[in-house]
Amino acid sequence: AVNRGGAALLGLARDEIVGVALSSFVAPEQKPAYRDFLMRMIFPEGTETCTVVMARQDGTSLIVGLDGRLDSVGREFLVAATDITERSRTEAALAAARDAAERASRAKSSFLANMSHEMRTPLHIIVGLSHLLRRDVCDVVQQHRIDQLCANSDHLLDLINDVLDLSRIEAGRLALDRRPFRLADVVARLVGVVGGPARDKGLDLAVEVDAPVRDAVLLGDPLRLAQILINLGSNAVKFTERGGVRITVGCVAEGADGATLRFTVRDSGIGIEPADQERLFEPFTQADTSPTRAHGGSGLGLAISQRLVRMMGGTIGVDSRPGGGSRFSFDLLLPRGDGASLEAERAVPAAHLGGRRVLFAEDHPLSQEILFEMLEDLGCDVDVASDGQEAVECARSRSYDLILMDVQMPKMDGLAATRAIRELPLHRGTPIIALTANAFAEDRRRCFEAGMNDYFAKPVTPDTLGTALSRWLPAVAPHAAAQQPHETDAGGTGIPGIQPPFAMLSSPQRRAEYRGLLRRFADLHGQDMRRVADCLAGGDRECARKVAHDLKGIAGLIGARRIAQLANDVVVAMKSDGEPPALDTLIADCAGELERLVAAAAKLPVDAES
Repeated sequence: AVNRGGAALLGLARDEIVGVALSSFVAPEQKPAYRDFLMRMIFPEGTETCTVVMARQDGTSLIVGLDGRLDSVGREFLVAATDITERSRTEAALAAARDAAERASRAKSSFLANMSHEMRTPLHIIVGLSHLLRRDVCDVVQQHRIDQLCANSDHLLDLINDVLDLSRIEAGRLALDRRPFRLADVVARLVGVVGGPARDKGLDLAVEVDAPVRDAVLLGDPLRLAQILINLGSNAVKFTERGGVRITVGCVAEGADGATLRFTVRDSGIGIEPADQERLFEPFTQADTSPTRAHGGSGLGLAISQRLVRMMGGTIGVDSRPGGGSRFSFDLLLPRGDGASLEAERAVPAAHLGGRRVLFAEDHPLSQEILFEMLEDLGCDVDVASDGQEAVECARSRSYDLILMDVQMPKMDGLAATRAIRELPLHRGTPIIALTANAFAEDRRRCFEAGMNDYFAKPVTPDTLGTALSRWLPAVAPHAAAQQPHETDAGGTGIPGIQPPFAMLSSPQRRAEYRGLLRRFADLHGQDMRRVADCLAGGDRECARKVAHDLKGIAGLIGARRIAQLANDVVVAMKSDGEPPALDTLIADCAGELERLVAAAAKLPVDAES
């Protein structure tokens, strides 16, 4: 029997459906599910449910939700049918929209990951070269220009990191760290970043921390906490022209769970309109968007800060009025940490790594050269591989104290190379550090799953590289590091005044080839200054100039820097018609350097591969 509501659901009168099986209205592909529904009601565990597509009298279809059970005597099925067509279509549309949003999110994440890699790689070159230039330049004006280059490179890196941070937060992929830290260290980092710009603008910067928590050891993410405070402090300085900025950290409550701290950043700046405060924490939004705005920025700092505070269990509030400055504040409950574990974590040795044997795999030639110089300056004995396969071959034939591994490389990537190296008895326990332009959490996870010990994102500076290596390499005593020669030991030659080109030291085979090259140079050019003197004695000044000029070029190519410089001085002296005694002295000095090189080259071992 079917009631009027059930008949109407199918577009029929009640008398038209009497004696007709309900299954005849079920779509053919749905009949197995309907039969299974009926079978479940024979041995019920309660009300059974089923969703089927049914056909009306007019040929249209509808989606029906069925709820059924046997009657109390077990003779009849009692079924309630509900038209859920619109609800099902709405749910399907929502599911499709969710799937589309997830696909868009994955596409955005993939795009950002790729763009991060593409931007970080050239930025790594810029930052690395800037620091190497800063090391070598003595002129104050040039140093200042390089400092500006470094500062703007850091700013560009901050922008890249902001975009990636926001993407990770919105995708739920940013995980907060939980480790012991001192609040004083976070505040010191804040002052170090914000203090300079405040002084440059003539602003007073006051930082006050309640005494009970100033040196307290807390648990949390100190880097992200510092990032929030630096964002707020930098904004305060940016939008303040007169007066100052006051940053306070107060303890508002203490309990068994830890301390509740209130962080406040006040400024005497331009203030914010009430209407603008409502959209202040939206990404890529600024209060002033006019073409004549006085303050730049990406509009991401406050959005990221708000989301980070929310992840930490707090909420950022703002109190501001135009012309009356602004006050941003938030409360956080931070558990107490263990001071002993903090001190153990901070006990990282200084970067005196003289004599440590390091292999690094990197396919970008200029990046190879930059990292090679940085590692050499740390005192490391360095081999270079241009791809994963070459790294595996180097590791198979030689032991290393540490391996730096790029991830994206031709022939064999860094993950596959790491897995292969871990199979070698020599390197089952060797620290392998990822050094890569990829900066997402999933990239870090894949590196650890492949067998790497640490993960280090480009760009790198000499200081950050030294810190990273010091975590995995035992320090060498400072006096031992100081004994390392400042100039490059030419592949084991020990010849002073020699600084070989980077490519000639990139592997043991290339070093052997280089020693052979030095011997040939000594054979062919060891008597060049005698030839110059003979030409001058015979009145052939042009011949003497050509011999000295050729010597300068060839010596420079093989890294004989001292000989190249003296040969150049001889050429310049001949061009300027210098006094003969001065020219004779230069020729004698260069001849002496050549004699020392000839004597040293004769003692070099003869390698079969050279």
